[in-house]
Amino acid sequence: MSNDFLNRDGQPPSGINANKVRARQQAELAGILKGVACDNIITPNEAKFVFEWINVHRQVEDGVTYTELIEELHSLDLKTGGSFEDLKMLQSVLRSIHKLVNGGSNIPSPADLTIDIADEIEAGEVIFQDRHFCFTGKLKIGPRNKAHEMTKLRNGIVADSVTNKLDYLVCGDLGSRDWSQSSFGEKIRHALCVRKNEGRLLIIKETIWAEAISLKR
Repeated sequence: MSNDFLNRDGQPPSGINANKVRARQQAELAGILKGVACDNIITPNEAKFVFEWINVHRQVEDGVTYTELIEELHSLDLKTGGSFEDLKMLQSVLRSIHKLVNGGSNIPSPADLTIDIADEIEAGEVIFQDRHFCFTGKLKIGPRNKAHEMTKLRNGIVADSVTNKLDYLVCGDLGSRDWSQSSFGEKIRHALCVRKNEGRLLIIKETIWAEAISLKR
């Protein structure tokens, strides 16, 4: 940063730091909202998580972008006494989230949202030996058991859920729009939290995993 932008103590003015913090928090919130919206289902736990996250990261608010969502979450919290269990209001919250992550009212495909969330890594960088893999969404390759077996054959470890031990969350390229009861969004939300706290978890597309599988024959 140019010295012209530093104060007499050699530090950036507080306004510049505040803008950077706000931009970083908004980028993180965008990722969380994409994780929630990707299966077109929102659970009370997901809504509560977003509400609590925004309450902790107050600088994310810019007075315009998230106003509607924040107001709906506050109303949902008050009406349900903190349980967030109101189907009609949850659907309204979901519509607001879709508008934010898709720039309009049209609902994007789960696969499109996964592309935005996934880490940009090459297939050759994926390590199977003693690494933990969890799969979510609908896989192009077929039944999830098939993906499990292919991973195990390359000495990978298959996990049923997202934990602090997880190394890779593999998101199915077909998403999970067809599932009436899906944990796709919940897993991605949890993965984003684990990645923030632990730093090692990678969210990868099925395509990258499949290419890595072919390289490890």
